[in-house]
Amino acid sequence: MQIGICDDNNVWLSRVSHILEQFLSDIGMEYTISAFSEGKELLSYEGLPLDVVFLDIQMKEENGIMVAKEINRKWKGCQIVFLTNYLSWATEVYETEHTWFVLKDQFEDKLGKIMDKVLKKDEEKANKIILTVIGGEKACLASEDIYYMERDRRYTVVYTAWGSFRVREKLDELMGILPPLDFVRCHNSFVVHLRQVREMKKDRFVLDNDTEIMISRRYLKKTKEAFARWSLLQVL
Repeated sequence: MQIGICDDNNVWLSRVSHILEQFLSDIGMEYTISAFSEGKELLSYEGLPLDVVFLDIQMKEENGIMVAKEINRKWKGCQIVFLTNYLSWATEVYETEHTWFVLKDQFEDKLGKIMDKVLKKDEEKANKIILTVIGGEKACLASEDIYYMERDRRYTVVYTAWGSFRVREKLDELMGILPPLDFVRCHNSFVVHLRQVREMKKDRFVLDNDTEIMISRRYLKKTKEAFARWSLLQVL
């Protein structure tokens, strides 16, 4: 499990990290913890996708709720657990998608229930895929976080909201585990996530991030059919 902690209080940052390490070790779970002292640092993170972020609400120069909204927009598969000293924030957090809200002085006592909810929600996300990144690490990706995939000789590069990952799986193998209505093979070297497409031109897709992906003549007919089918489902 990939875990992020964001708090501008270094003492509390270390304490949360220690509590989590002890708890996860006790239940025998593999984990990596990344610590961030400000929301800006968290939102610039590139690495293996974070499964959950423990996020302080009231930081010196930032509001954790605004950071959470950006996490919701940028990393749709990442869960958020709010930590705070003030119960008054309890209603405002419902402006965001989050898993739990807890007072800091109750965090250690509530951690078992929090992690149970986090793990259950993770299991419910059937659209998560696990890929073997070159170098031996595992990347657990929510399909909505994937922009497109490109075959590069012996490897496939997966471009995501978390950065890019080189994996061993071929495009045919990846198409077999991805939601079939949302992804299309448009070229011998490319698979595109249709939810990331802003425009389909005659011979290319333009993605929301301005990336252009070529559509080859070989795949043109099937790509047009897939895009038309996907577009129709969006208005039903």
